[in-house]
Amino acid sequence: MIDDEDGAIDKVRKLLEMLLENGLKPDIFTFSSIIDGLCRIKRTEEAFECFTEMIEWGINPNAAIYNILIRSLSTIRDVARSVKLLRRMQKEGISPDTYSYNALIQIFCRMNKVEKANKLFDSMPRSGLNPDN
Repeated sequence: MIDDEDGAIDKVRKLLEMLLENGLKPDIFTFSSIIDGLCRIKRTEEAFECFTEMIEWGINPNAAIYNILIRSLSTIRDVARSVKLLRRMQKEGISPDTYSYNALIQIFCRMNKVEKANKLFDSMPRSGLNPDN
């Protein structure tokens, strides 16, 4: 677990701002690291702001970034945004993987929406995925 007692994430965000101000374009790995760090210290809204910035800079998110955000939403039990994010992912041509589905199934179970969890679990083979046992 990332510990942010010394403000490391804030320092990284400032460094990112400096890069952008100086016309340097960070890559997907830079944004992925920042988004993951923010999610790990439960700063989900800031992670989504960073996600938006990334897209504004013309960097398309990959499955890993979507999964980081979906997993973060699962910890705060935000079912609606998680499902919306999964649909956006699919709309953009990015195939959800087992990790994506597991995160959503976990949210549904935490929210006592077992029927929805089962339905999603059962849909995995149609997406070419083998559910974890």
